[in-house]
Order: sequence, then C-alpha cells, then structure tokens
Amino acid sequence: MSVKWVTITYRTIAVIHAIQTAILVIIRRPVPHANGRYGTLCEQLCSAGCKGGSCNTTNGTCNCLANFAGAKCDMCALGRYGAFCELSCSPGCNGGSCETTDGTCSCLANFAGGKCDMCVSGRYGASCEYFCSEGCHESSCNKVDGTCRCLTNFAGAKCENCVSGMYGALCEMVCSEGCYKHVCNKKDGSCTCTDYFMGAKCDQCVAGMYSNNCENTCSFGCINNVCHRTNGHCTCMTDFTGNSCNQCLAGKYGPLCDNVCSIGCTEGTCYKDNGTCICMESFTGSNCAICVNGKYGLTCEKTCANGCINNTCNKIEGSCGCLPNFTGVVCDQCVKNKYGPECDKTCSPGCDSTGCYQNDGKCFLCTSKRMFGFQCDIECSKHCLNQSCHINGDCDLGCATNFYGKRCDYPCPANCAVSGMGSACLQISGVCLLGCKAGYEGDICVQG
Repeated sequence: MSVKWVTITYRTIAVIHAIQTAILVIIRRPVPHANGRYGTLCEQLCSAGCKGGSCNTTNGTCNCLANFAGAKCDMCALGRYGAFCELSCSPGCNGGSCETTDGTCSCLANFAGGKCDMCVSGRYGASCEYFCSEGCHESSCNKVDGTCRCLTNFAGAKCENCVSGMYGALCEMVCSEGCYKHVCNKKDGSCTCTDYFMGAKCDQCVAGMYSNNCENTCSFGCINNVCHRTNGHCTCMTDFTGNSCNQCLAGKYGPLCDNVCSIGCTEGTCYKDNGTCICMESFTGSNCAICVNGKYGLTCEKTCANGCINNTCNKIEGSCGCLPNFTGVVCDQCVKNKYGPECDKTCSPGCDSTGCYQNDGKCFLCTSKRMFGFQCDIECSKHCLNQSCHINGDCDLGCATNFYGKRCDYPCPANCAVSGMGSACLQISGVCLLGCKAGYEGDICVQG
C-alpha cells in the first residue's frame, strides 16, 4: 500500500469521528422548556396555583399562591374551593372542609343546604346559633339578622315583641286595664299601675275597693276587706257567706252570724233573728233541738233498739230499760239461747253452750263433732276420719283410706296403683300417689 493512500484513509476517519461527536453533543443537550410547562416533552401544564405560573420542569412542584396547597399547588387549602380556590367553604361545613369543585359538604349541627350555607328552620346567625322568635311566621326568619314576618299579636323587626296591650309567650294574653297606658311586660304582664289599682299586673284593686275602675267598696264580711275588683266577690270571714260575703253561713244566725242553728233545722238554716226553723224528720221543738220518740243520736239518726221499754231511750247514747229476752246497755242483744228481731226464738238443741247468732239462729259451734250445718242437725260424712268435721261439713281430721275432697265424699280413681294399707290418692286433689295400673296414665289414671 502506498503512503498516499494511508494518509487519505486516516483523514477520512478523523472527519467521520468529528461528525459523530457533534451529533452526540446535539442529542444530549437539554431541550429548552416553555414557561408554565413541565415534563420530558413539556407536555404538562404547571398548576394554576403555582406562583408566577412556573414550576419544576421535571416533576411540576412549585411554590403556591395563597389559598392553594399540595406539592404541585393543585389543591385548595382547607376551607377553600373553586377553579382558583377563590371561594370560602361555608362556616357550616363539618371540619371546615368542602368539595373543591362545588363547595358542597357535610353540615355541622343547625346548618342545612348542599353547601351548608343555610340554617335549619327556626335558626339564624353566622353560626346558626340563635332561635327565630316565637312570633315569626312558620318559625322562619332571615338567616343573617333574624328578621321575619310576624304572627298575629307580635311586633318588632324580629317579631320578638307583643303588640301594645298584649303579653305572654305567644302574646295571647291581654294586659290589665289597670296598666298605665295599657302597656305591660311581654313575659309576665307586670306593669306600672294607674290610681286605685295594685298587684304586679295591676289586675287588683287596692284593699276595700272593687269594680272595673275600683270605685266601689267591698262588703264587711270580706277577709281583710279585700274583694274581686270586677264584681265585689270575695273570700268570706268566718260565719259569712254569699258571693259578696253579705249573708250568714248556713247554720249560723245573729247580727255577727256567730250563733249556731240547731242541727235539726232543715238544710241547716234558721231565722237570722232567733234561730227558729223548720224541723227535719226525727227532730222536734221550736229550735228543732230534740229527737222524736224512738230516736237518739247527735242527728237523731239512730233508732232505739227493739228491746227498749215503750220504744224510749236516752237521746245521747240510746241506753234504756230492756223488755224480756233482751239484754245489753241499749237492749239490742238477745239473752243466751234466744235469737230473732224480738229475741223470741230458741237456738237449736244441736248448738253448744255458746249458743247461736241472734240475727239468724246459726250455731256458733256444734255440741257433737259428728254434726254440722246451720243448726248442727246434719251428720258429717262417714268417710271423715272418726266421722269428725267442722261446722261447715269439711272433715277436720282427714279422710278415710282411698277417699278425697274437703268432705271426703269422693273415692280415689279406680285405676290408681295401690300398695299396702295406705290411701291410693292425695286427700286434697285425688291425684294418684303411686302412679297408675298397667294401661292407664295421667294424674287420675285415665285409659292410655
């Protein structure tokens, strides 16, 4: 190979190498980014929340404008929403946060609406902390200041006052006529009184006066000389009566109504001057203070006993002399072994020594333990042990073997199992004690 050829070859290779190096430099040189974009090919926009509209060209992070948050400033700060986070979430949003797109949120107590920017019905105030007035129509008022349309008898911007002359929680009560200029406190009706009126509500007349204008004088019989201001009615002193306490109480008479009419006066009333009256039944005398013959007691309401001689007895306790067969202080009991209204009947021979009841002759006890009944003339059941029973016929010592019931008049069920000499059933109920014979079952051993 000639020298010339070698020289040309080395120069060619050098040129080619220089071209390749230049190309690599061009390829490796960073592509300039447009302002407000990032990414390998500048294909992504920096967030609207980035200061100056610029961000890190590699990952889009940036310094945030006010109201934005996040590494890329692509979120609204807590409590903000809108395309540029320029709007504030409602104070009613729970936790102070809301949807960044439209501001909707979960509401705190007393707030309402999609954005929780309204108060629930009946509330108002920045935090919906106040109640609308009772006087607001349908309990609804302006959310900001509580103003509303008033119900009847209410007044004021917030309908919190009553119209002149009315008071009460619902302004349903009328101020007293005695209130100065007919104006009173909304809550309790208290007011400043005009002449002759008194009381917190000025609904009473001063002592001793009554009528609409308190110009009339109360009756002498009124306690403390005080009466109802409209009609003069009052609470009466002792022994006075009537709406205006100008009459004596029933049963009283005399100028000061301090004398007592007799208890025998009809309807408890008597002539005011002397106490004479018309007598009730069982009373007699000019003042009706005596019982008629055959009666006694404070109000002559009791009748002398049948056993009193001549139907006459002491007017206070009814004691008297007794007819034959009668005894006792007031002769209202029969002597021993006698009974009946006139004590003329004799107790049954079957009664023991204690005798019998005087109204119907029923024996207290029977002489024989083997007898019972009204007059102890019925034999006890033969199935009672020792044939002994109470006066009502119930066996008092129990039943003979294999009988049951209060009077031991029922045999034990035929299909009860038996053993030895004992009874086959309970003496109270007849339930088989030892079970049943073969083929039978139940408490009383009916066929299975």
